[in-house]
Amino acid sequence: MHDSPWPEEEEQWVIWNGSYGIVDTVTISRVEVGSGIRNAWLAEPYHMVGPFSLDELETGGQISFAACIVMSRQRWQEEQTALRRESLEKRRQAQKEMFEEFARYNERRSQRRSHFRQFNEKEQRELLNLPLEGALEASQIKAA
Repeated sequence: MHDSPWPEEEEQWVIWNGSYGIVDTVTISRVEVGSGIRNAWLAEPYHMVGPFSLDELETGGQISFAACIVMSRQRWQEEQTALRRESLEKRRQAQKEMFEEFARYNERRSQRRSHFRQFNEKEQRELLNLPLEGALEASQIKAA
């Protein structure tokens, strides 16, 4: 990209978080050169990213970390449609799994409440000397 061992002053890189579908731009805040390798760190608010090989980022066009990808603006232009589709599909799948888990949780919870309700009703009927099963008439309830 350039001949200097240091990045251009305001060279912008794209940072993409596919988990959330968020795109932002970032600059390189610090570069350390040692043993022919340039290690870099991103600027705030992504300053926790680093060290990574600046040479790899410049030659390969991207680096990955956690749920994010840092890439050149050119690479973003080429790949953004596919990345956005992939991200959307992952979020849909995660949402589907979450709804299924909620349904299982609520079903288990409902079964426990139903069992608890049946137990309480039987116990209450015994205490009031009412028939243990079947519909009760208003007169039976009032007499109890």
